[in-house]
Amino acid sequence: MPPENYELQAFHQVYTADVLNRMALKAEDDEGLRSLHLMLTSNTEHFWIKRIHIDKCLTFAMEHGCLDEDRRNRLTNLDSYHVWLSTYYELLVPYFFARVFSKKIQCVASPSKRGLGDFKVIHPEGNIVVEVKTPKGDDAFSNGQKHAEYNGYGDEFINSVFKGAAKQL
Repeated sequence: MPPENYELQAFHQVYTADVLNRMALKAEDDEGLRSLHLMLTSNTEHFWIKRIHIDKCLTFAMEHGCLDEDRRNRLTNLDSYHVWLSTYYELLVPYFFARVFSKKIQCVASPSKRGLGDFKVIHPEGNIVVEVKTPKGDDAFSNGQKHAEYNGYGDEFINSVFKGAAKQL
């Protein structure tokens, strides 16, 4: 039973029965997708709380034009858990800036074009372009490891992430 009888509206617009069935088939051979599918479908309170958070993030993304066709496809036509996680973070970070920091944000319709970033923070002295990066290896399932432990990030790894973001911008 969902906590507080919260209805998942945006979540069910994105994760239809067809999408979840296709994900279940892909998840048979992929530990990360299997865990994601469990999170998106299990009736335990822990996973309901996660889905409520995803729903709130998706609702915000829909209201602010952040959930374009590209991002929707990356959330539903999955190649890996990392693809889902990266896309989710692209939606979660502007949601966080708006809700926690009370910043006005503007989502970018075609973030794959160079120089646009994923969203902008609207500021009176000029917009701040934000490019969200999710390094592979920040979770056990991103790079195929089944029982990985967090070992932190070295300078070389962090530099490569920043250089990748700079090239994209």
